[in-house]
Amino acid sequence: MSAIAQERVLDALREPAAYPHPTGGIRAVRTHVSMVFLAGDFAYKVKREVRFPFLDLSTLELRRLCCEEEVRLNRRLNPELYLGVVAITADAEGIHLGGSGEVVEYAVKMRRLPEDRMMDSLLRAGRFPPDAITQICERLVRFHAQAEATDAVAAFGSPSAIAQLWDEHFVESSPLINDFLDRFQDRLLRATARAWMVRKRALLERRLRDGHIRDGHGDLRCSSICLTEPIQIFDCLEFSQRLRCGDVASDLAFLAMDLTWHGRRDLAEELVDRYSELSRDAELGRLVPFYGCYRACVRAKVSALSARDA
Repeated sequence: MSAIAQERVLDALREPAAYPHPTGGIRAVRTHVSMVFLAGDFAYKVKREVRFPFLDLSTLELRRLCCEEEVRLNRRLNPELYLGVVAITADAEGIHLGGSGEVVEYAVKMRRLPEDRMMDSLLRAGRFPPDAITQICERLVRFHAQAEATDAVAAFGSPSAIAQLWDEHFVESSPLINDFLDRFQDRLLRATARAWMVRKRALLERRLRDGHIRDGHGDLRCSSICLTEPIQIFDCLEFSQRLRCGDVASDLAFLAMDLTWHGRRDLAEELVDRYSELSRDAELGRLVPFYGCYRACVRAKVSALSARDA
């Protein structure tokens, strides 16, 4: 399906007639890979027809597979939140969710979460609950303890695999130099990554042997946490196992980096300390700056690529 055709589908989903249930006012939220439509009691996420160096969603079949994988993976944390994959169809009467017409797109169907309880919203409003970090850590410790930790998963946390991720990042970000990143910054980041890989190698190998590499979340941002009862942690990275699997410190580093970006370094430090205490992982904090730097670099790259796409 062409990009123009998908835009017609996305336009149709802004209208109540496309839905089989009451919608109220429909709100559309654009991300770098998806369009999310908040309609009534539900949220529908449509994968955008994009192709990045790290992600290919250029065909309908690839988008269907990505939707199915998103539901499967996120049900590990939220079995009741992710309701399934819904076909979007077109017939003589228009474009609809479900229906018996030609399938023109797919959407992940979720229960809608209260926006005023999203972690990033609470941070911006200065209403972040004092006990929330402990609750988040308790949930993450249980999730990581139960997450897959096979030899195949562990391989993604080896020093060579991590070095390859850095190398690929620098290849993918090199076209952004001058427009989004100056050459001195690029050289500094490359030198820092190389030095850290040397200094942290023994620790990375020990983490691998001790079973800290898990099939985790992979995209743990403040906007992926809703402080309801119970806490909902959702929207894990579904399109790449090698980007999702890694040291549990990498998951923590993403959220700590995001908290720091929101101006709450105190909460970032509390997060790392509390998780380390609950998981009895005394060495985790030594890797958070290393993985946090990588996560920040990737976020910047994705933001720059999205800006070019837009």
